[in-house]
Amino acid sequence: TGGTLTGALIGTTATFAGDVTVGSTGAGSDKILNILTGGSDSTIKLMEAGTVYGFSQVYSGANNQFYIKRHSNSATGSAVITLNRDDDNATFTGNVGIGTTSPNQKLTIGFADNGTDGISFRSATYASLAKILCQNDSSSTNGNLQFLTRSGGDVLERMRIDSSGLTTIKRTGIT
Repeated sequence: TGGTLTGALIGTTATFAGDVTVGSTGAGSDKILNILTGGSDSTIKLMEAGTVYGFSQVYSGANNQFYIKRHSNSATGSAVITLNRDDDNATFTGNVGIGTTSPNQKLTIGFADNGTDGISFRSATYASLAKILCQNDSSSTNGNLQFLTRSGGDVLERMRIDSSGLTTIKRTGIT
């Protein structure tokens, strides 16, 4: 009950009730928690007490992958995000939402009613090379899809599919 543990816990299991602080509570250098294994999994679990519900972060030395697992009715959990140690790839299981908390497709992009949002393509040098935008038509449930490309310094609309299915293709900006 209360106090400070100094040294190391080696080859034991420790249970702490309450908060655990690594390092000091003041400002200063970064604090590091190392979990080292001999090639097998290292796991940190964040679980609801007395249940099998929660999340775990797992580093698999055998697979060179980092997982975030979701535990729901299963103590082993299923990976929802996988990051590979040796490349820049990430894998997501289920639907991914940007700007929404309830994605209903593999990728759902949400934005405000009466707004415009979408996907922007850029290079290291230029802020925007092309865009695919979705626009909500003036306070209705209708929407249109716009395709824009860069010409010189401007990103101009080149094609639009409106809510009635009408497709407009232009070589210059659409007004």
